[in-house]
Amino acid sequence: MKKLAIYSTLLVLIILGINGVYYKNLYHRQISYVVRLLSQQVALIGSEIGNTNLYFESDASKIFFDVKIEQFFSDEYVKERVTEKLKFFYSKYSDFIVNIKLNNINAENFTLYQDSENDDWIANMYLSQEQSKIVQRDMLVPNRDKFDYYLPVINSK
Repeated sequence: MKKLAIYSTLLVLIILGINGVYYKNLYHRQISYVVRLLSQQVALIGSEIGNTNLYFESDASKIFFDVKIEQFFSDEYVKERVTEKLKFFYSKYSDFIVNIKLNNINAENFTLYQDSENDDWIANMYLSQEQSKIVQRDMLVPNRDKFDYYLPVINSK
């Protein structure tokens, strides 16, 4: 009887040991699979970010390529044309664009954004009481919980 108890205890311990090794191996394979999957996703996201970064500045510059942007605040045709291009640009990069703002050295400002509730475009043109900062080169500036991207348009056609 004593031998039977020892053999049964030994058999239970062996089964528990084999199960422990099996589940530990299964756990490590699962972790390895998840790490491999996440690595692939990081590579894909990195590639997508690289492509977005590559085309973002080029697309922003194309908006002002064939218009005289200095006439934006005075010529209704130029304003309509640039506004439509800005809407397309906003839609293309809507994942990270919140607001588009144009200003000139005469303190004239134009803002464009899309209302998130009903997808209406809100365009606002106004004369500011204080001149906004005019930058000489493109720059990305941290601003609270977001970033402001400045792209100066020095000369157009």
